[in-house]
Amino acid sequence: MGHFVTVATCNLNQWALDFEGNTQRIIESIQQAKAAGAKLRVGPELEVCGYGCLDHLLEQDLFLACWEMLERILTDKSCNDILLDIGMPIQHRNVRYNCRVICLNGKILLIRPKMFLANDGNYREMRHFTPWCQPRTTEQYHLPRRIQRLQGATHVTFGDAVVSTPDTCIGAETCEELFTPDSPHTQMSLDGVEVITNSSGSHFTLRKLETRLALIMEATRKNGGIYLYANQQGCDGDRLYYDGCAMIIVNGTMVAQGTQFSLNDVEVVTATIDLEEVRAYRCSMSRAFQAAQSKAKYERIQTPFELSSEEDDLDLTRGPSIPITPRYHSPEEEIALCSGCYLWDYLRRSGVAGYLVPLSGGIDSCATATIVFSMCRLAMEAVKAGNAQVIEDVKRLAKYSDKLPETPQELCNQIFHTIYMGMSQQSSKETRQRARDLSEAIGSYHVNLDIDEVYHAQKALIKTTLGFDPKFKVEGGSQAENLMLQNIQARSRMVTAYEFAQILPTTRGRPGGGGLLVLGSANVGESLRGYLTKYDCSSADINPIGSIDKADLKRFIAWAERVYNIPCLHEFLTAIPTAELEPITEKYVQSDEADMGMTYDELTTFGRLRKVYKLGPYGMFQRLVHEWGEERIREDGDESPVLEPRQIAEKIKHFFHYYAINRHKMTTLTPSLHCNDYSPDDNRFTKLQSTLRLLIPRLRLQQKKDTASSVAQRRELAQLLENGREASARYRVENVIATDIGVEVMEMIELYCELLLARAMVLDQLAFSDKGVEARNKAKEELNRLNLEKRGSTTSTPEPKKSGGFGWFSSSKSSIPAAIPAQPQEPPPTTAAAADESDDFNDEANSYINVGLDEAAVAIFYSCPRFPREVKELTTLRLLLMERWGKEFATLAQDNKAAIKIPERLVKKLRVKPPSTELVESYLREIAKAYNVAWPAREEEDLAEGDVPELMSTEETSPPPGYDDSDTTGDVAAPHTPRKNLADNVRRASETEELSRATPPRDIGTHDATGKSPVSVAKPGPSTDNPEPRVRIPGDTDVSKKEGGARPGVQRKDSKGIPNVDELSKRFAALKR
Repeated sequence: MGHFVTVATCNLNQWALDFEGNTQRIIESIQQAKAAGAKLRVGPELEVCGYGCLDHLLEQDLFLACWEMLERILTDKSCNDILLDIGMPIQHRNVRYNCRVICLNGKILLIRPKMFLANDGNYREMRHFTPWCQPRTTEQYHLPRRIQRLQGATHVTFGDAVVSTPDTCIGAETCEELFTPDSPHTQMSLDGVEVITNSSGSHFTLRKLETRLALIMEATRKNGGIYLYANQQGCDGDRLYYDGCAMIIVNGTMVAQGTQFSLNDVEVVTATIDLEEVRAYRCSMSRAFQAAQSKAKYERIQTPFELSSEEDDLDLTRGPSIPITPRYHSPEEEIALCSGCYLWDYLRRSGVAGYLVPLSGGIDSCATATIVFSMCRLAMEAVKAGNAQVIEDVKRLAKYSDKLPETPQELCNQIFHTIYMGMSQQSSKETRQRARDLSEAIGSYHVNLDIDEVYHAQKALIKTTLGFDPKFKVEGGSQAENLMLQNIQARSRMVTAYEFAQILPTTRGRPGGGGLLVLGSANVGESLRGYLTKYDCSSADINPIGSIDKADLKRFIAWAERVYNIPCLHEFLTAIPTAELEPITEKYVQSDEADMGMTYDELTTFGRLRKVYKLGPYGMFQRLVHEWGEERIREDGDESPVLEPRQIAEKIKHFFHYYAINRHKMTTLTPSLHCNDYSPDDNRFTKLQSTLRLLIPRLRLQQKKDTASSVAQRRELAQLLENGREASARYRVENVIATDIGVEVMEMIELYCELLLARAMVLDQLAFSDKGVEARNKAKEELNRLNLEKRGSTTSTPEPKKSGGFGWFSSSKSSIPAAIPAQPQEPPPTTAAAADESDDFNDEANSYINVGLDEAAVAIFYSCPRFPREVKELTTLRLLLMERWGKEFATLAQDNKAAIKIPERLVKKLRVKPPSTELVESYLREIAKAYNVAWPAREEEDLAEGDVPELMSTEETSPPPGYDDSDTTGDVAAPHTPRKNLADNVRRASETEELSRATPPRDIGTHDATGKSPVSVAKPGPSTDNPEPRVRIPGDTDVSKKEGGARPGVQRKDSKGIPNVDELSKRFAALKR
């Protein structure tokens, strides 16, 4: 048997929902792999539909289209004689999974679902898929009819298994599974799997490739084996760029690596490997000992197909691939190449005629223009290399001439437009000249104009309408006047930019006309700080530098000056950053850093510590006081500021203050290419709203399931009663009671979630403003006070003082000496209106952020750890709300100690107590009546429908005197079918009717003539879970009498232990209340 195997992996530029194009690129990659002699081909994650389908992954049409495309691949004869690993979504037993489909010669061998989903940062896989939670377990998947005809079978193995060939064993893992602590490849390697495939949809982040390579190399260096990594490459229409870099690694050494940034739609990477190298590498004693001990055994799907052959071993020209050194790009190259490829993909699929950038003469707009020039350089390199797809795209875009452009400048002149919009007083000659010089260097079509007429026309509206002449600050105007006049200019530039973007191709005589996409130029620091005008020229179609900080942009410009040979870029590096929105005088020139109150380097530090290191203001201060402090030991290259602790604290407060009050600006940010993990997300689709939109239908679905389950259980209970198995029915009815209570809890939480969703934007504006800061501080003070009171109650109590004015909390209840019992106070009289609206006890004085939102938040915090069902979105919602209200508020709410109280109805529903005997009896009677079962055995006279006992009249609002509610009867609901909240009169009538049905007859006595109870089971002994068993044995004496007294709240009226009518009537009256 041979031991040389050739394997292939690939980078594919897949587009979301481009099923036809994606399938064609998959088939092309298979054909290229076969041409290179490969016997195994691995593709990217979700390559059939595209990774960035977002909520389209919730549509049934998408799954149908994927199966149609897979059928096309399986029926293509050119795809035979090679083992295929293809990524697509599959729905199994009404659950959506992110799957790998292992195919061979037109048949499916295995469907392997993803086990660990990516759900942080830009990933939202938990919204669309469910992880396979059964390691090394398989089931049978029922194939669609169209695939059954090809398969020759109706089912195929679905689950965590591996494929075994006569010469090796192959296992698959998907993207995020590589990044988890206990990755599947570890257990696979110990079970003898030699070839491991990883199909990814991994997006680009600056300096991320080093982390990715380190993980793969460490995995194979420790476990040995062959690791094939495939990835998507390109922009699929979202904010992300997938950076390819398919690779093959053997025993910790790289033998093949694809490009990280490329305009090729299909790139196949192959390598030839000696299987004996893997086996020899794994021969260490420690590894063999662990493999022999491992109990993680995978099911093997057997196939006679071989990856190697003895004939290949006899070919002396063939040998294993030589190890290579991994290729890395510098951050400056990554910005140029990633942004250029991203813009080219965006341009060619959007159908527009090109781009337009408003040049200001500053480094930000300069960087955007330089990135477009980098795109043109990449396109021309691909044209010279003979890339047919790029040549076709260039011909479609560059229509001003029949001749194909030969230089980047020529292409740039046809698809890239720049415009300088100045002001006579505010704009300097230097910025205007820098913009003109850059345009000439890169070859863009440039427009130079002033917007004074538009500005003065808008300013005149104030003067003629309000009779007020606004002035700049340097002219003696107020802050409000100064901001208004600056914003007029900024917003006028945005309108002008879009005006020229729409008409420029037509005025230039482009065949077919067309429009341009406007590019923005706001960096990540300005977005975090909120140093921008809403709907100014930073508002654009896309922003290629929106997640890049100022320091990286400067390094990129310095690199481009040298590599692209553009000398004028040096002037941008030395210029002072300025918005040029205020008049320039001899003593004043506007400066961005002076306006922001911090430098761009400090902004970068704050943003990284907040998002990446997850530090709040205090944690940030604790770190920076060591890194920026005066007493630190400075080393070579340390350019961090030297500040006193007070100065550091003031800067941190300054940053978080403006970050909070400018959250409303985040909702209008232009979608930007993702390059850093601390960049602002596209907040028009916040995680809070998406979580609520997923949680609400999940709760409704769970309610339907539980209601259906309750109905089925009631039917079974009726059958038990009919068969005389009363003891079993009494125990099993507790499940029905718990299910009904759980449905009611879910209904209440669903309503609170709908409230949060309706006010999500209001919540964010309040929570991340001064109001939110005050709320979190208030909760922190209350928690500290409670902790002090708790600690004070454990110590000895001092002698009482007459004045009562001594101590920290002299006015609180904790100041009352423990030796003097508190006198009971009469409750204030309750009106009828107050009784009907007993839950409305939360007022504005007790609120934190908003009364309604506070109540929803405390309900979520309180119910999450006590929820009757495990709902993962509810846990996610709790964490999101904790970001807005704070951990201290969550702690108070979870213990029901916050100023905003939880509705008593919800508290009672969530109490963990067994149902009372009376409630069990009532449920059984209701079930027996509903299913026409004669129970109890003795004939009884039922109450007429709608007949309400006297003691349950609607006028009674409080229990009878002497009633003790310490029993569990008042803590649970009467039996009923879960339903939505109805109008008060309808709801009360319905509850009265149901309670009447559950009320025992007035003449209830013993169950039979002998006076014996029908319950005949062995008496349970006391336990920690049930210290006082309540199941009675016939002839047994009363437990309370043995103990010398009656149990509080349970007053038995006869010797048989059965409550009489008066007792039940009192309890149902309390229950109704």
